[in-house]
Amino acid sequence: MSLDNVAGGLERQILRTADCLQRSGFRVFLISFDSPTASAFYELPKDVTWLKCGRNLSPHEGASLIKRILQIYYFRKIINSHLIDCLITFNHGLYFRSFLATLFTGVRNIVSERNSLSLYKYVSLNKLNPSLITSFFASARTVQLDAYRAEYPRFTQHKVYTIPNILSKPSSPLSKPCLHSRTVCMLGRLEAQKNFLPLLDQMSANINELSFRVIIGGDGSLRPLIQRNYSSLIASHKLVLLGNIANIYDFFSQCSLFCFPSLWEGYPNSLVEALAAGLPIVISNRLSHLTDFVEQSYNGEFVNDQMLYQTISRLISNSSLLQQYSNNSLKIYSALASQKPEYLWPNLVNNVLNL
Repeated sequence: MSLDNVAGGLERQILRTADCLQRSGFRVFLISFDSPTASAFYELPKDVTWLKCGRNLSPHEGASLIKRILQIYYFRKIINSHLIDCLITFNHGLYFRSFLATLFTGVRNIVSERNSLSLYKYVSLNKLNPSLITSFFASARTVQLDAYRAEYPRFTQHKVYTIPNILSKPSSPLSKPCLHSRTVCMLGRLEAQKNFLPLLDQMSANINELSFRVIIGGDGSLRPLIQRNYSSLIASHKLVLLGNIANIYDFFSQCSLFCFPSLWEGYPNSLVEALAAGLPIVISNRLSHLTDFVEQSYNGEFVNDQMLYQTISRLISNSSLLQQYSNNSLKIYSALASQKPEYLWPNLVNNVLNL
């Protein structure tokens, strides 16, 4: 949808995938619904061209039907003029535009789903929306974990491929986490999906007994609300809002524990990066299917929202358990890093082009 100064896990994954395909010999374009003045937060891969087809419409706001039709027509012209023969659309919410823009062109479509379909429990969009329905006509769909394939109708599962996220490789050896710092980190957009507020509410209710501080990396629409409602935590330095983070691993190196209370996720980049940094994990039990990343009482703990503060307070005071969880997070990351998604993407694109 947009790359304009957006610093999320999805954006990091899009750029890594583009780089992977370019290195495999494909000519790669990044297309977004941004205006010409948009600038990317992360550096774009070398030799990958960013095409902006927003036609001065805001990517995340409504527009008249005529303006949307003209935007999709412009999108179609961009695809044709650059001789694009395979289009990968990240996030099914965008796919309806891709479907219309490529209709009767012979362009092969791949839908790369970035979320579990459990997201429909928490958003107002109906599950049977145009993007999801038309996505069944795509040449292929990718999901990030095998468990997500079962969420799709059985008659479509032969076109569903599991491709894990391409993991970042730290540019230098990682320093060990500061397990004695009593600092808890959360990372992600300041939006409802990331569900940061329950922990902040519990911290506010126990402000005189707090045994840890929380630092949050990321920005978003909830920032004014957080600054207003949790001003006491901010004033006492128990809550620090750092905004978008350029160096994830520098951010993690000052922390004792990573808290991950999201409502839903796909393949959570920030969680994997926390594992690479050797952080113990406290994670929402809504995400109990993410056993590839967290094992109960091995490298972290699954808890409900009401137990976030209590669980973190207990763990932050147990140095030996933190060290045990830290060591095991590194072991899990090592197993994840042995996967080779950078080979799966080129293979899939070649297979789709040869259909």
